[in-house]
Amino acid sequence: MPLPLRYPPGGVPVISFVRGKLVSATAETITIEVGGIGFTITVAPSTLASLPGVGEEVVVHTHLFLRESGVELYGFRDEAERAAFFRLLSVGGIGPRNALALVGSLGVDGLWDAIRREDIGQLTKVPGVGKKLASRLVVELKDAVIKEAVVIPDGQGRNEALDALVTLGYTREEALLALSKVSEAVDTGERIKAALRWLDKVRAGYGTAGGMK
Repeated sequence: MPLPLRYPPGGVPVISFVRGKLVSATAETITIEVGGIGFTITVAPSTLASLPGVGEEVVVHTHLFLRESGVELYGFRDEAERAAFFRLLSVGGIGPRNALALVGSLGVDGLWDAIRREDIGQLTKVPGVGKKLASRLVVELKDAVIKEAVVIPDGQGRNEALDALVTLGYTREEALLALSKVSEAVDTGERIKAALRWLDKVRAGYGTAGGMK
């Protein structure tokens, strides 16, 4: 499935994440205590469901959104969700609530896949997204999704290689990118070895695999 791996130009998170004790949770927000300060964060139901119980330590990736009425902090399960949220905000008519609903309802892969396939029906299943807004998403983001996507075929061998790389400490995004550079004609073991060689080379020259474009 397509997976954009970078923020749009100028997209830099101000507060990258919040780590602390989960002190409360509602249907739409959570509050995390960090050093005696409580951060109230708006999250999607899918993010809320992934968190442990109140009183446990949590880490939530975040985006600080500034508006005339005040400041809002939005939270996500991982970096990919946060980057997708930021990308959606570049589309005219998409506000933070729409963006959060899209990411939370469809997931990152499902969202980009729906846009790539121009699946208006799938996009309009998200609360608050009508046909006009769904069409705008396709028009404004389809080319970028295709250009920035990493596409590798589905299959048991791919999944085994992906799991192996993640177990070795690489992020899912790094692993997907590395596997997209490796020939499919070799067996799973050779794919893993080739992907590791590519990752070592990239990290030596660029710092992280995600930074090589």
